[in-house]
Amino acid sequence: MLILFIIAWFVAVGAWFYGFWFFFPMWLNGFRPSERLVGYGRKAVVGYAIFVGAVLFGLAVGGLAQLAGGWGQ
Repeated sequence: MLILFIIAWFVAVGAWFYGFWFFFPMWLNGFRPSERLVGYGRKAVVGYAIFVGAVLFGLAVGGLAQLAGGWGQ
């Protein structure tokens, strides 16, 4: 269970950076439409959706591990 929790944590961090990579240029541009930023909004939302899913998965795995008797089991 600990391995799944750690993997979920790494996926969440990677997804956060992916979302940030596409969100930050839109933010710097003031969210004005631009040819260069076409599709960035969707990619940022996908990255942050994966982030939320990975965090929820990690919390679920952690809860199951605690129910099973802790991380050492």
